[in-house]
Amino acid sequence: MNIVQWASYQVGRRVTAPGGLGGQCVDLANVYVMAQGKPAVRRNAVGWAAAGAVPGWVWVPNGPRNAPPLGAVVVWKGNVTAQGIGPYGHVAVAMAADPVALLTLDQDWPEGSPVALVWHSYDGVAGWWQPA
Repeated sequence: MNIVQWASYQVGRRVTAPGGLGGQCVDLANVYVMAQGKPAVRRNAVGWAAAGAVPGWVWVPNGPRNAPPLGAVVVWKGNVTAQGIGPYGHVAVAMAADPVALLTLDQDWPEGSPVALVWHSYDGVAGWWQPA
């Protein structure tokens, strides 16, 4: 199953990763990275920006001219008032992007929502993890 098929299957569901709280953005991200053969990241969303959070993947800091590739795990900083992000941040899976906007597969966006495709600006995006 490719990523587009996987994402289509997830839309409208509430996903819980093994050991997760259920319905959180990190649950969806962990289910995704585990499907890629990587271990779950046991951190709040903002903690995903830490060095080595996704073993075998490469961290790319957000910049004015770059964009995450399909399947990258995008990480938002905490306390991004313009986006309504609290202290724990947010993570989502990139589905399409250019340097101006990105379409991601999100859970808990807005708070309590099931998995959905969401358009975002780059406000508060710290960067993303992409397969090496």
